[in-house]
Amino acid sequence: MKVIKRDGRFEDYDISKIKRTICNASDDINKPLTEGDLKNLGDLIDHSIRESFSESVPSNEIRNIIESTLRENGFSAVASSYTNS
Repeated sequence: MKVIKRDGRFEDYDISKIKRTICNASDDINKPLTEGDLKNLGDLIDHSIRESFSESVPSNEIRNIIESTLRENGFSAVASSYTNS
């Protein structure tokens, strides 16, 4: 699967990059996530993306899925940090 970046470039989809970004957002607000939290959130996000998109996904859709998944799972502060990064 490919990610369509805001500038129109294509990049390989990589869930580890998403998990790293979430980890950075949580660290930025001094609320680090456990490895278990990161794995569970990564699995939920990956499932949502793969369920909704097959060949390519716009980066803004990934951002929306990440933010909503964080909020739905009790990580609103991390979601706010993520959206402001």
